Amino acid sequence: SQVVALGLLPLLPLIFIMMKESIKYNLTHSGIYYPLDISHFFMVFPEHFLSNWFGARAFYAQRFTQVYSNLGEGIFYLGYVSMPLVLIATLHLKKQSKKYWLAFLFFLTIALGPKLAIAGFQTNILMPTKLLEIAPFFSQARVAGRWFILAYLFWGILAGFGLKICLEKLNKKTSKIIGITVAVFVYILLFLDYYPTSIPSTRVYTNYPVYKILPQSNDYGIYNLPVLPHLYMIHQTHHEKPMVSGYISREMKKSLHHRISLKTWNAGVKVPLPKLKEELTKSNVKFIIYHKLPLYRKVIPKHIEFYSQVFKKVYEDTTHALFKVY
Repeated sequence: SQVVALGLLPLLPLIFIMMKESIKYNLTHSGIYYPLDISHFFMVFPEHFLSNWFGARAFYAQRFTQVYSNLGEGIFYLGYVSMPLVLIATLHLKKQSKKYWLAFLFFLTIALGPKLAIAGFQTNILMPTKLLEIAPFFSQARVAGRWFILAYLFWGILAGFGLKICLEKLNKKTSKIIGITVAVFVYILLFLDYYPTSIPSTRVYTNYPVYKILPQSNDYGIYNLPVLPHLYMIHQTHHEKPMVSGYISREMKKSLHHRISLKTWNAGVKVPLPKLKEELTKSNVKFIIYHKLPLYRKVIPKHIEFYSQVFKKVYEDTTHALFKVY
């Protein structure tokens, strides 16, 4: 606890500023996503070398990906090698292990998200994390599953205590060389138990012709449609153009991305086009880039025609349509 306190001490001014600005501008996110699924505590992740034996790869492909769009942040595999070590630590260090268990369960509960998810099904059972959606500062976390990193920390401490107990007892009954050999063997098993055989990645192409005809100056913004922010961050970084969905805010307040409807691309369900044009003009967003490919793998002409009613279409090819706001 003293080490944690000393580590947080230099961060206190930054944390104070973040909380102050969060409360001042009411910086709350639209929701907390990607919760952990409790059935995955005991199921190896898809990239595990035993995933085919346990049926994990087939399970995730059939069930999990239908419910969550972010597979990597919804899996919390405890580890079959560390489980008995944690059990040994709990049985032998009942008082000492309590604080680590409490910390582990605290962060694990937050990581389970606003609603409990079981075997790919999101139930209506509310979890304590639901309160974070309305709490200043914490509401910006967005991804509940990321809290499991802290839960893993305390799980690892318990596993370490368990291994220490085993080695101490082993050294009393056998030679030191045998103890070292067993320790190395357990370390190798732990490594293999968490080691991914592959790290999936997605190749993203950003050098599209539509960006080459944009003005060279950076005194304007770009609104990308359909709204798919995690790809537009890459586009923004590559082309060095301010983008609404790039998630890099220049002002300490709600970004334009959160001030306008996320469903405007869907035929203007919530925000009429004149209102959208007014908001974009006010925020100095000069262009709208409609991405046909590779986001949805097909052209959606009705959306292009819809935006052409209010915004002037200045360019179109097989992958993009460019509209001028003002």
